[in-house]
Amino acid sequence: MVYKWCVVPQCTNTSIKTPEKMFVSIPNNTEIRKKWLMLARRNPKDIAASTNIFMREDHFNVSKQFYSHL
Repeated sequence: MVYKWCVVPQCTNTSIKTPEKMFVSIPNNTEIRKKWLMLARRNPKDIAASTNIFMREDHFNVSKQFYSHL
């Protein structure tokens, strides 16, 4: 299992601490990644482009967004 941590400031959840939660992978595309990080109030320059980063499901309206695509 890959260790995942939530990139959102003040969120201390990890895949170990909350294994029942879904962690959404932030896109690797530079421009999209930058937008996601800025929305999460993180400076894109502080996180290496090669780092796999995630946001926990609680920061999204997962059920509404997911089921609207089915």
